[in-house]
Amino acid sequence: MADRTVFASTWWGRAWIEALEGSARLDPNRLSRGRSYARQGAVGALMIEPGMIRARVSGSHGRYYRVEIAVKTIATAAWERVVDAIAAKAAHAAALADGDLDPVIVDDVAAAGVDLLPGPGDIRPHCSCPDWAEPCKHAAAVCYLVAAELDRDPFLLFALRGLGRDDLNEMLAARRRGSRGTDSDGPTLGVVASTAWEGRQLGEPLDPFHVDVSAPARPGRPLSWDALLPADERVDPRRVDELAVDATIRAWSMLVDGSPSGLRATPRGDIARLAAASQHPKALATLSARVRLSAPTLQAWAEAWNLGGDPGVEVIADEDSWSIDQDRLSAGRDALVELGIPKRSVALNYDSLGMPKGVKLVIGFDGLWYRLQAKGGARGTRDQLHLAAPPSSDIADIVEP
Repeated sequence: MADRTVFASTWWGRAWIEALEGSARLDPNRLSRGRSYARQGAVGALMIEPGMIRARVSGSHGRYYRVEIAVKTIATAAWERVVDAIAAKAAHAAALADGDLDPVIVDDVAAAGVDLLPGPGDIRPHCSCPDWAEPCKHAAAVCYLVAAELDRDPFLLFALRGLGRDDLNEMLAARRRGSRGTDSDGPTLGVVASTAWEGRQLGEPLDPFHVDVSAPARPGRPLSWDALLPADERVDPRRVDELAVDATIRAWSMLVDGSPSGLRATPRGDIARLAAASQHPKALATLSARVRLSAPTLQAWAEAWNLGGDPGVEVIADEDSWSIDQDRLSAGRDALVELGIPKRSVALNYDSLGMPKGVKLVIGFDGLWYRLQAKGGARGTRDQLHLAAPPSSDIADIVEP
């Protein structure tokens, strides 16, 4: 038990490890070997998102293996009970805001019929190594390092179970707004005071939650950043102005037709969005020079963004984003056979279903199926992957573009 503090110093980090070693019913022998791998620094950067943990782990012979840890998410309806339990006590929300997960929160949530910590069957490890144990030592190492991440940010526990930090905060804020006017010792979220005052009619009381914000006929033009910067400063005010214009247009679009802000976009997704908006070849060439990506790559990313958003871009840009869930890939192959595609024509590997004519059917990190087509690039370069159809939860939808 003494070595657990290496991976977890908070009670919730230790509770995660206890869930792994106890109620999650993972192989104890592989867990001990995983601890050694974790201490040796064999695990690369962790990617943690709702219901999924991903990482690359260096094996004993220098080969890298891809690990996915699927964590069962809590049903959407159940999250309402979770948030109700947290919002019922102002101290709970305050503790979370300070980066502290009060043990009573877990107890109160459990009393509402929901377990935040994973139980039997809630964790499914997958690794591209030949060991089919659950988990293998590589996946076990990743599991332990997650405890260290949970130490730093308890919100990750909610994210792993299916509710991200922003969504949790929005739901909590809605509960607090709903209870304003009653005896409450918790803070409520509002708008900037000057905005509320400007929207107020003379003699009316201020209501920070009902400020009329109407969209102008066209997006405004922000003032240029007239900054006097030292000669050695590498910030280009013109680039800052471009960002301000872009933000203004996006904010206007949100007011006009409810377009998403894009603030949660991945860096690749944001580049793809800009590439899709670059109608003129010169604009695309300028973007290409700034981000150091070829114009054909940017065009492929823009196509993927238009068809599949951020996940579509990640799928064609990073093969490590493909799911290695062999059960789902095998089920997909069986479905193709039922559709009349000969089994010998569909190659099953750790990452995808290979089909004739350079087509790959892959599962993205969002759990959807994607049809990819490899097209030749410039001489001496690797073929560029293109997204050939919108993603779908049904593999039959993407067999033909």
